[in-house]
Amino acid sequence: MFAIPREVRREFSRIAGLLELADESFVRIRKRLRDYTKQITEDIQNGRAENLSLDLVTLGTYMKRNTQIKGLTEKIAALQGAEITEQSPESYLPKLEAIGISTLGELENMLEKQKDNAVLLAEKLFTAAELDEIPSTASLHFLCRAELIYGAHSNDEIFAFFAAGSENKERAKKQAERLIAKKKA
Repeated sequence: MFAIPREVRREFSRIAGLLELADESFVRIRKRLRDYTKQITEDIQNGRAENLSLDLVTLGTYMKRNTQIKGLTEKIAALQGAEITEQSPESYLPKLEAIGISTLGELENMLEKQKDNAVLLAEKLFTAAELDEIPSTASLHFLCRAELIYGAHSNDEIFAFFAAGSENKERAKKQAERLIAKKKA
């Protein structure tokens, strides 16, 4: 049997040690994320979410646990008799930031102000559509558009909203122009 050269064994040992350290770090990160999600869930359920910064965990948990946003999603789905399918709200994080929404409290304020307008926008859109499914983020979709139309947002902010997270700036510009036209009507 051929022996592995000493230099190779030493390098292999160093790499094995690094992999062990990386594995321990990943275990710690996983535990921190689990603990963070548990704390966020408790805060949302106990009405202590107002000052929580928006991130994927806070927004995702809010969408699943908050009765008002879930109720709005259900109301929008009922307009079509559609089933709600789970979708990550991740793409809305930069969009919400673009219109000045950075905490769950600010999102809740927008929800309270714009929920009726969001339903009206959904009704208008759905008159010509027949949908079997809508994403769980439909409430965010219509809330944001209601905020852009009925809130005090400049044309630049509207463009920033559509451009946020979009790789197609020309499409974002066209979407912004359509919304600005609705705002003026």
